[in-house]
Amino acid sequence: MQKTFYIQIDEVNRITDIIEIPYEGYRKISLNVPLPYGFLNGSYKLLNDEVIYIPEWDKNKLQDELNELKEKFKVTTKAMDEIILNNMGVTK
Repeated sequence: MQKTFYIQIDEVNRITDIIEIPYEGYRKISLNVPLPYGFLNGSYKLLNDEVIYIPEWDKNKLQDELNELKEKFKVTTKAMDEIILNNMGVTK
């Protein structure tokens, strides 16, 4: 089902706000409802009157990836420490 909304976009066409009534500076658009989860988290762009998801703009996705990298770094650091200590003849 489609519904009419009014969206605000920034200089790179990132959707920054969405309302259901006309307002100065907002652009009228018809969108399928329900809107995607996290629609206003700054990861959607208006391109040729189509709403496009931009993963690089998704702060939640980026935070999840950062947390995963931090965990991998911990595991790698621990393994490297053990290798170095073993090569030095130090045992735990």
